[in-house]
Amino acid sequence: MERIGELLTELREKKGLTQLQVSKLTHISNSAISAYETGARYPKLDVLSTLSKVYGVTTDYLLGLSPSDISPSVLTEEFVDGISYGEVLHILSTTKPAERKFVLRLILAARERLDIDNL
Repeated sequence: MERIGELLTELREKKGLTQLQVSKLTHISNSAISAYETGARYPKLDVLSTLSKVYGVTTDYLLGLSPSDISPSVLTEEFVDGISYGEVLHILSTTKPAERKFVLRLILAARERLDIDNL
């Protein structure tokens, strides 16, 4: 929990929000938001839950128990053509390592707009 203040600040700034905006969104006082971010106070569990929803992360991430800032709700979102991210992960988890490596290369190439014929 040592890093929670820095993390809260980072997430707020990443969302482009001010402390006052977070305060209004969450109904948590501006002074409390400031105290959490500076490390002067630690948020209670209900506050952590509220902040995790605003920032789109899990409470585990806020507590440093998970390295991923991706909310589990992403798994139900559509990836493409009616297939969810969760379904894509399931498909990938059941493929052979060589196939996964190939898929990763395709994704990275598409992201970087590289010519996939040169893979």
